[in-house]
Amino acid sequence: MSPTTMPALLVLLTLPSTAHGHAVMLDPTPRQGMGNGIGIKLGGTTTFTQDCGGSLGSGDPGAGEPSRTYVKGSTVTVSWRTTIAHQRGDPGPGVRWAISPTGTDFGNGVLATGLAAGAGGDHTATITLPSRTGREVLQFNWASESDGGSYVGCADILLVADVIIEPPVDPTAEPTESQTAAPTTEVTQEPSAEPTEETPEPTEEQTAEPSTEPTTKGPVEPTPYPTPYPTPYPTPSVTLPPSPSNPTPTDEVSRLKAALEAEKKRAAELKGKLRTAWKSAKEQRKRVRMVAWKLWKLKRQLKKDGCPSGAASLAAAPSQLMRTKRHGALHA
Repeated sequence: MSPTTMPALLVLLTLPSTAHGHAVMLDPTPRQGMGNGIGIKLGGTTTFTQDCGGSLGSGDPGAGEPSRTYVKGSTVTVSWRTTIAHQRGDPGPGVRWAISPTGTDFGNGVLATGLAAGAGGDHTATITLPSRTGREVLQFNWASESDGGSYVGCADILLVADVIIEPPVDPTAEPTESQTAAPTTEVTQEPSAEPTEETPEPTEEQTAEPSTEPTTKGPVEPTPYPTPYPTPYPTPSVTLPPSPSNPTPTDEVSRLKAALEAEKKRAAELKGKLRTAWKSAKEQRKRVRMVAWKLWKLKRQLKKDGCPSGAASLAAAPSQLMRTKRHGALHA
């Protein structure tokens, strides 16, 4: 390698890649683990219509508490961050925003599609939310043909009905006639020595002369309204349909009971086989002892009758018998 080509090679090695881009979801805040770093690249230009890419390694932890609350049917601004831009352009399919109440059907809830991911930095888009209430999953998805990869982020949000906020009252304003207490004409009742549950009707002795003077002197200071704040709606519980990945407690208990019963049945069968094998072995040992005893008696008889060759043959019979038993050829 010549000295003149070495600097050019070093420059090429230090140049950043221009074919790959990365992006993450910003607003609303995505689920934990899906908005970290420069973004997780998933192979293939996939538009996630049925989930948030958890099975492909997107880092999706599953449904959680809503990170934002929106009014149903409102037009809101969402954003993402292009951490590494495409220097060769930004071909399709591009950025897509979709929504689903269950997080499993984003294909029927596309709010915006074909958006350019843009240069490196933060970018925004305007979407109109559906006119329904409850928990929803908002999905950001960028798929690029030049990259050959996809990036996905999901956020749990809550859609609520319109919130009516009363205008605040200026505490420095002059009091009006409606804010000034009127003189009271109510009859003052003498306290009773004995407690009673019901209020006694006033009598002539208990009725005092009505007061013509106002109970309060001067205008009453208006009570300032507290700072209006929309009353948060209770978070509705979303019951996901039972599935192999999300079994109900009843299904799980039934499955465990069935598995336990199957194991008990299998253990009983093995115990029966073991008992049968033990009895068979005991019978075989008994038969072997009986045959050996008969051979011993026959050998003694042959020696007594003066037939040593026959006795020698019978002396080897027990060992031959044991070898036959070990090979499984002895049948009573």
